[in-house]
Amino acid sequence: MELLSNVIYAVLGCYKPPKWCSISCYVLWRSLVRVLAILSFIIIFSFPVNAKIADISWNEFIEQTELVAVVSIQEMKRIDETYGVTKVKVLKVIYGADNHKEIDIDWSIGTISQPLFDIYHDHIVFLKKNINGKYEASIIGRSFWKLEKNYSTQEYFVDLDMDIHMRSLKNIPEYIYDFKEIMPNNQFGQPYNARKVYLKRLTEYFESNKT
Repeated sequence: MELLSNVIYAVLGCYKPPKWCSISCYVLWRSLVRVLAILSFIIIFSFPVNAKIADISWNEFIEQTELVAVVSIQEMKRIDETYGVTKVKVLKVIYGADNHKEIDIDWSIGTISQPLFDIYHDHIVFLKKNINGKYEASIIGRSFWKLEKNYSTQEYFVDLDMDIHMRSLKNIPEYIYDFKEIMPNNQFGQPYNARKVYLKRLTEYFESNKT
């Protein structure tokens, strides 16, 4: 307990030597406590960032989804430090039912969740309604897919695995994607295959699985 007390004192910038410590060892004790305090904070605050994100299957993902739509961002509003709302224009409903031309999507900022804010790209969004009846991400960190366009083929697609959090989304139907080889950013990395999901195939998948 006395060690913990001294760690707290170190964090606060005050140093209290233990009862057994003489004046001559005070400087050494102060340095030791400071190192322990720094190491403690590194361990505590690095854990959530490096924590493994739980895998989720495609079927579970869709079971928690009420609406899949292609949207363009119209306006983003930040409510406070961690919460905001993005107004989007609904370009196409792929799955579910909603007749609104515009909808609001609630979002929060966290370890794996990010706001829906990229106004330069359309997105495929996977949404559910929260207890307040407002739309939000079906699964935090994996429900906003940024659309890209291949201008030579005029196809729209999502480089799904370019976002590290998307790699935890498992058992996606093979029909809707191809593998794309990604080269490393440095000479020590290894190339890897990333899933490239096509909008047309995703739409066809939901149309063929209507009940």
